[in-house]
Amino acid sequence: MSDTHKSNDLSSICYAILDELSKTPNYPIKKCQNCGMYFIPTSKIDEIYCDYLKENGKTCRDLGAFQSYTERLKQNKAMGEYRRTYQQKFMQVRKDKENKELAKDFET
Repeated sequence: MSDTHKSNDLSSICYAILDELSKTPNYPIKKCQNCGMYFIPTSKIDEIYCDYLKENGKTCRDLGAFQSYTERLKQNKAMGEYRRTYQQKFMQVRKDKENKELAKDFET
């Protein structure tokens, strides 16, 4: 069964469509945890960041994930130290690709 809405007021029709859309479990309306704008997730139902482009050309999905990762690194000193050491060893291996022992050490 489908509902029929008649109105000469466009905002009333938009409200009716939005009301029906918000009741559909396949298209949940979410609020972005970065910018606070409402969005409909495109790939996963549990998305928390929108895909709207900001003035810097990046999306909240890009910015929010990076900001939350950076915040976790600040809160967890061991994770931050691991990441710093990992990056340092990765760059050593990348610069000296011929050194197989260095690459093996990095992998372990």
